[in-house]
Formats: sequence, structure tokens, C-alpha cells
Amino acid sequence: ISTNKTISQKLISLKRSRFRSKFKLTRKDRDYIATKGLQTIREHAFQFVYSRIAPDFPKNDGKQTPMRGHPVFIAQHATATCCRGCIKKWHGIEKGRALNVKDVDFIVALIMDWIEEQLTGDLISLHPDSYMQGPDERQDIEKRNGSKNFHIFDLSNYYRVSEGATLGKASN
Repeated sequence: ISTNKTISQKLISLKRSRFRSKFKLTRKDRDYIATKGLQTIREHAFQFVYSRIAPDFPKNDGKQTPMRGHPVFIAQHATATCCRGCIKKWHGIEKGRALNVKDVDFIVALIMDWIEEQLTGDLISLHPDSYMQGPDERQDIEKRNGSKNFHIFDLSNYYRVSEGATLGKASN
């Protein structure tokens, strides 16, 4: 269930939902992610899922995930991982039993892939030439286009380096 292909298929399916597709990260959410780093956001996702979603009968099920206040909350609504009812409907994981490690790993991977897609979606949709360009290439693009009216989104801001770690995506 937790393969990359399955997650990609789920994200495509969720985009077809009028309700789910309305959720987007705000500038404040993006700034928060840039400040904390994706690894910290992933840790928050695990904490929220384990504390609010994973129990067999979560407290206030159906109302336990706020609609704003943290990028993970937005992602949970966008990915239908906000309550056990949505998880059952969209992902086929039955209510009335605690989520196992495999379920939680799948949910967090789905949340994080949605977040990363939101972050990278800007650079692809706003200006394809801007993707991961260095400063010299950015200036060339700006000169070619005559302005700086497109957004250059550099994902390096979203990856933090901890002591002894290398820069890059956290491993699943």
C-alpha cells in the first residue's frame, strides 16, 4: 500500500475532488516549512497522526484536525487523512482499529508528498526555466524575460542539515 506509485495515484485521484483540490499551502505555511525544514514537518506529521488519528477510536473523530494553523493540517484535509471517516472512504483503512506502522507510514508519506508537490508546483507552473537554477542562470532568465515578475522557488530552503547529515530529502 505504501509504494510511490500508489501515493502518486492517490494524489491524482484526490486532485479530482472539488473539495480536496481547494486546499493549498499559504505563504505563511511555506515560510514555516522553510524555517523548520521538511524533516521537522515530517516529524510533526508523525506526531499528529499518532496522537489524533491512529487510535482505534480517536477523540472527536471527524473534528480533530483543524482547518488551518499548521501545514500538516492543510495537507491532511487535502489528502483525506484528517479523520478516520475520510481515511476509510478514500484509502480503505477500516475504522475501529488502531492504525499500524504500515498505515501510519503510508499516511505520512502521502501528506509529505502532497506538501512537497505544493512546494515544487510553484516553480513548474510559474516559470519552467526557474527550476533549481543557480544565481547566474536566474539572472540570464530574468534578462531574457525582461523582468523579475516570476517566482523562483529554491527547495534548498526546505531541507535542513542536522549534525552529521547530508543535504537532501529525508529517506522514507
